[in-house]
Amino acid sequence: MDCCIKLLILVSFANMVLGGEWSSCSRTCGVGIMQRTIPCQINDECNETRKEFRACNVKRCPDGNADFRSQQCKTYGEELMPFINKSDPCKLLCSAPGQSPAQKGLVVDGTRCSSSSGVCVVGECVPFGCDRVLGSKRTINKCGTCSDLCVQLTCKFKNSSSNDYYTTLPSESTNISIALGSSSCSFKDINDSTKSLHFSSDQSVISLSGTVFTISNNELTTEGPLQSPVTIEVHCLKSSHKIQCNYHMSVYIPYDEVEIANFYEWAVGESFTPCSQTCGRGIQTQEIYCRTYNTHERVPDFECTNNDLSKNGLFPATQFCDQPACPSEWTHSDWTHCSKSCGGGDRMRDVSCIQVIRDGVQPIQTPGKCDSETKPASLHECNKHPCHNHWHTGDWSMCSVDCGEGIQGRNVTCRDANGNKIHNHNCSLQAKPYKKKLCTGDMCIHKWIKSNWTNCSVSCGEGVQTRQVNCTKNGTAVDDSVCLENIPIAKPAKERTCQGPCCNGIWAVENWLKECVALGCHKEGVQYRNVHCIHNGRTSEGNDHIKCNPATEPSNTQGCYMTDGCNPEWFPTDWGYCSKTCSGTQTRTLYCKLGNVTLADEKCSYAKPSMVQTCGPKCLVSEICEAQFCHKDELPPCQKQCCEYCKQWQLLPLLRYNFCERPCCKGNLPGQDTGCN
Repeated sequence: MDCCIKLLILVSFANMVLGGEWSSCSRTCGVGIMQRTIPCQINDECNETRKEFRACNVKRCPDGNADFRSQQCKTYGEELMPFINKSDPCKLLCSAPGQSPAQKGLVVDGTRCSSSSGVCVVGECVPFGCDRVLGSKRTINKCGTCSDLCVQLTCKFKNSSSNDYYTTLPSESTNISIALGSSSCSFKDINDSTKSLHFSSDQSVISLSGTVFTISNNELTTEGPLQSPVTIEVHCLKSSHKIQCNYHMSVYIPYDEVEIANFYEWAVGESFTPCSQTCGRGIQTQEIYCRTYNTHERVPDFECTNNDLSKNGLFPATQFCDQPACPSEWTHSDWTHCSKSCGGGDRMRDVSCIQVIRDGVQPIQTPGKCDSETKPASLHECNKHPCHNHWHTGDWSMCSVDCGEGIQGRNVTCRDANGNKIHNHNCSLQAKPYKKKLCTGDMCIHKWIKSNWTNCSVSCGEGVQTRQVNCTKNGTAVDDSVCLENIPIAKPAKERTCQGPCCNGIWAVENWLKECVALGCHKEGVQYRNVHCIHNGRTSEGNDHIKCNPATEPSNTQGCYMTDGCNPEWFPTDWGYCSKTCSGTQTRTLYCKLGNVTLADEKCSYAKPSMVQTCGPKCLVSEICEAQFCHKDELPPCQKQCCEYCKQWQLLPLLRYNFCERPCCKGNLPGQDTGCN
C-alpha cells in the first residue's frame, strides 16, 4: 500500500484529528466500517492525504442471514461459493462447483478476515477485539469476559471424614480442572444449591449449575461459568495431597468505571532470549515481558511485580541453540555441608574435566585434557570459629490465611555447641532471629451473593419483594463489613416494591341452598351457595375473578346434618369395659334421637336394643381356682372339688373354716386336665 494512504485506526475520540465528513457505514449489522480523508500534516512522511477508519453498526445480524462473504459472491452468480486464501484473506475469491476460485476484487470493508477476530479494511486485515474497538487485539479471556481481569486460582480440598475430602467452587468460576493424580482417589458426589448427584463408574458427563462437567482419566473439567457455588467430594484410600484443583475468576473492575491503564499483565513476546551458552548447545526461551492490560504497551517489569500478577498460565516456547564446541574445562559440584558447625571442619565437592559439544555435555575421562594449574580445590576448611552457644531456627509454618495477608511462624531456640537446647538467656537476645513474618496467600475474591426475589407480598396493588444478600470471601460467607470494605460498589438492595394485579372488585354471596347433600339420614353432609366477584357493576366470569382479592374470598360451602324425612332412631354409646377376664359382662347406654336432638325413649318406634352382653372367654376350673385361695366351705361343688384335690391343705385352728394352703392350678386334679361345668 502507498505510504500516503495509511490505515489510521480510530481507538478513541480523544485522539481524532480534523478531517472531512465520515462516509456511510459499509454494513447495517455485523461490523461496518466508516472512513474519511485526513489532510497530511506538517512533518508527515507523505505530502498528499491519509484515510481514517472506525467501526460502526457493531451488532449481531438477524438469525437466518447468509454468511456475508457468501452474499458478496452471489452478486456475481447464484451458484458461486466463497473461498478464503489464508495468506490474503481480504481478497474476494469465488468458485463454481468443479472450478478453481476466481478473484472478484476485495471484500467489503468489515468482512471477517477468516476464523480470526480481525476484519478487512481496504484490503488489509485489521485486528478487531472483543471490546468492539477497531485495532484492538483484546480477546475473550479464560473467564469468558472481555473487560474484567481474569486470574487463575487454586482450590484446596478439606478433610470431611477419615477418607473423604471436599472443596467448594464459587459461582462464575470458569475453566475448572480437578486432577486426582492417583488411582487411590475417586470422585464421590457433586452438588449445588438445587440438587446433589452421585458419581458412577460409567458416567462421563454431568450437568449441574448451568454447565456440563466432563470426567476423563480421573480428571473433572468444565468451561463454566458456574451459576451457583458447587461442592465436590472425593473419596481417597490414601492422603489427598496429590489432588490438583485450578479455576479462573474475574476481578470485577469494569473498564467503563475504573481507569484500567494502571493494570498490567505478563505476556509472551515473539523474540527469544539470547542463547544460554556461548559454546556448545544451549537453550533459548521466548521472552516474557510486562505490558498494559488494555493497550498491550510494553512497560518495565517492575510494574507487573509490584502488582503481584503471576506468570502462571504463560507457556513460552523453548528451543535449542548450537554454538561452536567449547574447550575442555574444569567443572565441579556444590560444596557439601560443613562436617562441623564450629571449631573447624571440612566440606568437599567433586571436580571433573569436561568438554561441551553440540550434542550435549560429555565428561572426559583423562584429567590431563584440562590445565592442572587451574583445577579447583575439592576440599575446603570451614567453620573455624570457636564453638559457642547459638540461636537455632526451625522451618517456617504455612501461611495463616488462604488469601490476603497473613503470618508465618517458626521455632527459635538457644542451643550449645553440641546442639542441645538450653535456656534463652544463654544466647544474645539482640541477635535473636525473628519468630514471625508476614506472608501472602492467594488473591481474595469478595462478592455479594443474592437469592431470588420472593413473590409479591400482595395479590393486588403495591406490595414488597425481599431477598437474601450475603457477603462471601472466596466462596465462604463472612460479615457484610468485609465486602463493604473491599468492594467499591454498594451492597445490593434486599427489598423492593412490586405491583400485584388490579383487584378493585367486591365479593357477593347468595343464600345457602336448603338442600343438605349427604349419604343418608343422620349423616354429615355439605351445603352450597354461589359466590360472585362484582367488578364495574357486573358479575365477573372465568379468569375475571382476579379482579377481586382472593385472600378475602368467602367460602361457598358449609357443613350440615341430614334430618329432613328422617324418623327418630336409637343411638348407642360404645360398650364399656368387660367386668372379668373370663365369663364377664359389659354394658352400654342407648338414646332416642332425631338428628342432634335427644327425645324420650317412647318416640323411637322399634324395640330398644340390648344394653348388656357377655364378654371374655368361658372360664376353666384352673382359671377359677387360680384367681384366689380356695375357701372350701363357701365354694360351689365344682370349685370345692378343685380345692379338695389341692396337694396339701391345713386347718387353721383360729378360724372356723378350712383353707387350702395354695390355689388349685391346672393339672392338679388327678386324672383330668379340663374344667368342670
